[in-house]
Amino acid sequence: MPGLCAPDQLNILIADDDRTMRRVVAGVLNGMGDVIVVNECANGREAVTMARARAPDVIIMDIDMPIMNGFDATSEILALAKETKVVVFSSTYAQPYIERAFAVGATGFVSKKKTAHLPDAIRAVLSGRCFLVS
Repeated sequence: MPGLCAPDQLNILIADDDRTMRRVVAGVLNGMGDVIVVNECANGREAVTMARARAPDVIIMDIDMPIMNGFDATSEILALAKETKVVVFSSTYAQPYIERAFAVGATGFVSKKKTAHLPDAIRAVLSGRCFLVS
């Protein structure tokens, strides 16, 4: 796996413009035991920069963020780091958003109403499966 953590730990980046939501997600992920939330960011441009610097195993990516949206950030990140997995995490879960998320290379999509499913999504995408909970 890519990343800067010990081999048995998952290196996670959370990209969401809502600081409270980033804290909630970090709390859920830290409960997994083998996860280190390496960094958090508030817009897509920061996500691209941090992904280059930190090579996360998984990025939890919001769609609606300032400066660069999650779709564009996902596309740019995966063009450079194909081994990184992206789970889109959004309050907007209409079918066109879900389809676009997978079209730009995300392998998971979790509605913000289903935050508890993030650990399952991470395990699925790291094992090569797609994951969808809307």
